[in-house]
Amino acid sequence: MWLSEVNDFNQFATQINKVNKILGKKCETACADCGYASTDDLEKIDKQGIKVIVPSQRQVTKKEPSSQEIYKLRKQKVELPYGHIKHNLKFDSFLLRGLKGAKAEASIISTCFNLVRMITFLGVPGLIKELNAY
Repeated sequence: MWLSEVNDFNQFATQINKVNKILGKKCETACADCGYASTDDLEKIDKQGIKVIVPSQRQVTKKEPSSQEIYKLRKQKVELPYGHIKHNLKFDSFLLRGLKGAKAEASIISTCFNLVRMITFLGVPGLIKELNAY
């Protein structure tokens, strides 16, 4: 799910709609960092009946415990791959030029990360078994 904008602002509703379409159902909760803090975008998601958790102007004043817990979990789960890829794998810049090259590199590093995670959880024989099931 690649967007060609230079920042996250005004992209959250578009991304949520794409995810809903891919999954074939509406998500219950949408969580993002403050870069997605566009009030118009957040309202579009909110109107769909999706709980929005973004630490921004609108939600900073609401100290709902459930929102804080969900955002804390998001930081643990979502930021882990990026931190691992940048710090442990030393992937801090793209080697290829242009959007097409950057997308290709990002796809390769993401695929490698996911394969290593699957091997960690399933083991090589378990992964082969799961792949053969498809």
